Amino acid sequence: MKKTTGLLILLLAFSLALAACGKKKTEEPVEVDEVNEQIPEVTPEPAPAPEPVSEAAIEETPAPVDHTNEVRSHLNGLYIPKEYENKRPYAVMLNTLDLAYPQSGTSETAILYEILAEGGITRFMGLFDYISGEKVGSVRSARHYYVEYAKEYDAIYVHVGQTPYALDMIKKLKVDDINGLYGEGNVAFYRDNSIKAPHNTFTSAKGIEEGRKYKNIDDTLPEGYVDEFKFEYTDDDSEGIDISKREGAIKADKVTFGYSYFAESYMNYDAENTYYTRNAFGSDHIDKNTGEKLTFETLLVQFVNEYNKDKNGYQTMELAGANGKGYLVNNGYAVPIYWSKASDLASTHYFYDEAKTDEIVLNPGRIYVSVFPNNRTEYLKFE
Repeated sequence: MKKTTGLLILLLAFSLALAACGKKKTEEPVEVDEVNEQIPEVTPEPAPAPEPVSEAAIEETPAPVDHTNEVRSHLNGLYIPKEYENKRPYAVMLNTLDLAYPQSGTSETAILYEILAEGGITRFMGLFDYISGEKVGSVRSARHYYVEYAKEYDAIYVHVGQTPYALDMIKKLKVDDINGLYGEGNVAFYRDNSIKAPHNTFTSAKGIEEGRKYKNIDDTLPEGYVDEFKFEYTDDDSEGIDISKREGAIKADKVTFGYSYFAESYMNYDAENTYYTRNAFGSDHIDKNTGEKLTFETLLVQFVNEYNKDKNGYQTMELAGANGKGYLVNNGYAVPIYWSKASDLASTHYFYDEAKTDEIVLNPGRIYVSVFPNNRTEYLKFE
């Protein structure tokens, strides 16, 4: 009996001890990590933060250009100061001989014509929306076919002397001119004595204005004036007409103009800047005033019948009432075109098609016009 009672007491004590131990275990604090392992929390992924814009990227983004006080040039479609919106352009005869090379002020031209004169030499006629420099030239004498082109733009024609044919054409077409051999020459022109005559006559913005006032020439474009060329405008003028896919398109990374044995030059295409640079006398053609290369976005070639007009070797061109072929060149390509001029008072129009229904449209930019003899087409080369 005593043994049974003792055993019961021992079992009861053991049970109480176990109960006490179990109670103590459940009262111990649970570690936070254990809770996380037991109940994993699902946290949504945050949206990725925007990548910071680097300073380099900011610098590469061009600031918008403010054209508030500018208008499109009537000559080449580029922006010019608004004050010249309705002003007549100037057509200035420029020397191309190596003795007068490089010329001054040529980078200000909107359009540059090159045409044969007597003896196998060429002359430039530069068309300016306005003249701002103190030295433009050297300025040379007039030829009658240049007068016809000046008339197309209603330009004030600037020259020093002329042939009898040019004088007749100036009178016939009623072209306003500033002539270095007449009274206005004393105020419009000056000589640079460091250069050999007759390659040393120059004009300037001030001289042109004084010459215009001396002859009382109105410098305002007539009402209803129509631009000579049509242009394709884009926001930044960096893209536009692409002639590479047109029928007959050929590569034109280099264009050689062999006017004669004495006059040869070529244009090189700069693909990065999408313009052509001119090379003559073995070097890049620059403007002496600035030291910068002459650049052209568009080259126009107009093939003409050209021949001697008299025993003095003066040239003439079949322009009025004529038509012919040519090339439009830009962005490294050339395509054949066609031209026509109804009369000496009419403009020259250029077309993609021989039927002359699809008139060419140009990208804004400086224009070089080569009036090239039909009997020397083999010396106009595209590479």
